Amino acid sequence: MMGRLSLEDFMQEVKEKLQKRYKNLKVFTSENIKNNGTKVYAVTIVNRASSVSPCTNVEGYYKKFESGECDMEEIIMDIAEVYEKNVLNHDFAVHVFSNYDNAASHVRGRLINTEKNTELLKEVPHREFLDLSLIYVVELEYEEQKRVLSMRINNEHIKFWGVTEEDLYSQVKNNMDEMDESSFCSMEEVFKEMIGSGGEEVLEDLSGAYPPMYVLTNKRRLNGAVEILDAKVLRRCADVFGKDFIVIPSSIHECLLVPVSEEINDFDYIAKIVRDINDTQVPKDEILSYHVYKYDKQTETMMIVA
Repeated sequence: MMGRLSLEDFMQEVKEKLQKRYKNLKVFTSENIKNNGTKVYAVTIVNRASSVSPCTNVEGYYKKFESGECDMEEIIMDIAEVYEKNVLNHDFAVHVFSNYDNAASHVRGRLINTEKNTELLKEVPHREFLDLSLIYVVELEYEEQKRVLSMRINNEHIKFWGVTEEDLYSQVKNNMDEMDESSFCSMEEVFKEMIGSGGEEVLEDLSGAYPPMYVLTNKRRLNGAVEILDAKVLRRCADVFGKDFIVIPSSIHECLLVPVSEEINDFDYIAKIVRDINDTQVPKDEILSYHVYKYDKQTETMMIVA
């Protein structure tokens, strides 16, 4: 009967059926540690002629299998379709990953919570910033920039490449400066984009109800909280406000910026709101911090204030 398999047995059956389908390839299942100690259960189809193999998360399929929404054959067909659509050209991947000179322009930074990632941080080059840590990834855009492959850089990679964490940090700063992938917009602009046409009345009701609030992220709005490390972007934000501002870590994807004012000065209360939202609204693997930061316009520095 559907739904009686454990997740482990389900993964094993998926592996066996995919292996039968791809006799000349190797199929693996794995438990990967992701951000904040969360586990991702995945299946990987490996072509030995390629240096990079896409992983497929199987937990979503397992839930559909349990509920009877999909049977096993439908799941196998879907995973196979995903694999065949996303498998990368061998020459494309090898060219970038085998040589740091080729990879350098693709190096990006990501911010994660230091305390929640103590085990992960033992395995990767990183740099601490307040209660956060900057880690490094290689990001490759392909299929006319519609898809992005990312590979987290670990200690073995930099040993193979013959580079240091300092090299990675300098490269991230250089790439941020040259490419400026930041996105800084007001909440009103975000609401307009979300609501679309016909939402003017809602926006009119919202205007004036809240203090000026802006969203800082990257253009893809994915892992964009790292933009708070771009000194040039923060100076630009401070010029818009004309004063110091609060940085609220909404998630690993974005931060909210609010100018300091008489109304916005109870940092402990804001931190309480951040905690409540993190614990009830933000997925565990996307939580960035429970703290609130302030950017000082004069000194161009950021500090924890609650």
